[in-house]
Amino acid sequence: MLIDINLLPVKEKKNNHPKILFSILGFLSVLVLVTVAFFFWEYEQDRSFLSERLNQEQALTTELQSELSGDEEFQEAERLEAITTDIQEAIPEATPVLEELLENLPSRSHVEAYQTDQQTVELTVRTSSNIAAVTYFQSLREIEELLDVDIHSISYMDDEEYFVTTYTVHLQEEEEQV
Repeated sequence: MLIDINLLPVKEKKNNHPKILFSILGFLSVLVLVTVAFFFWEYEQDRSFLSERLNQEQALTTELQSELSGDEEFQEAERLEAITTDIQEAIPEATPVLEELLENLPSRSHVEAYQTDQQTVELTVRTSSNIAAVTYFQSLREIEELLDVDIHSISYMDDEEYFVTTYTVHLQEEEEQV
């Protein structure tokens, strides 16, 4: 009888576990990527659909609002009326102040010119004497609605023998007039 002697090295069995594990992980990765891509595609489809629908709804809303608010001429008239109202509210009431300025005017005197803005009134007054011009200045300083009064010039006109005086009247702001 002969004994079988095998001097060849023993072949180890190949470990197939890592190959199987990597194959399963690769398959799962591809499956996850495909699923994410599908959900992203579906999300983009829904978003574009909703965006298109929103644009349609906004266009319809704009059209309905324009029909409800009237034609363009009516809208323009409303806009101009609002602007006019704002301007009228912003301009101080000058009529009572001008009436007070005219009431204090000396006899044989008259206003040649006046110019007004938000807080000042420029007056050019024709008087018979320089004393009347100074008296008018003093009477203006006594009016409570006026913040300050300045005389810029008193000029004597030789040809017709009268005085022309230029005054600047500073009005009080509306909050101060209360």
